[in-house]
Amino acid sequence: MKMVFSYILTPIFFLFFGLTLGIFQPVQVIARNLFGPAAHDKTVGALNFCLTKCLLILGTKISFKNFKPLPIDEPVIIISNHQSMWDISPIIWKLRKKRTKYIAKASLAKYIPSISYNLKYGGSVAIDRNDPAGSVKKIK
Repeated sequence: MKMVFSYILTPIFFLFFGLTLGIFQPVQVIARNLFGPAAHDKTVGALNFCLTKCLLILGTKISFKNFKPLPIDEPVIIISNHQSMWDISPIIWKLRKKRTKYIAKASLAKYIPSISYNLKYGGSVAIDRNDPAGSVKKIK
């Protein structure tokens, strides 16, 4: 029975997921260009909140085990070997107070509404996995 529901709910999930990405693209552009980086960060937080809520359509349960609050006023390096693209939004939402920056594969920085814009203008780094030396330079 769960399989039947998942087949029915998956197109609805993708509709809401895609609409969320499409809606937040212009919101991010306006926030960043008119109100600056802090406003852009707020829209990215809202984006990831909405993307995380989209997962609830599928019946996904989201929890963080052994999460310890991070200090706000000092730098922290977080390394996450996430399991799929679906756990990225909850992680970003959980860490939103840290004003996190990301290292992402270069293909994500092109042609994906909201996500590509945030990677390009949010202070993150998009690296080419086939160019390790160039990637290290970008990260530095």
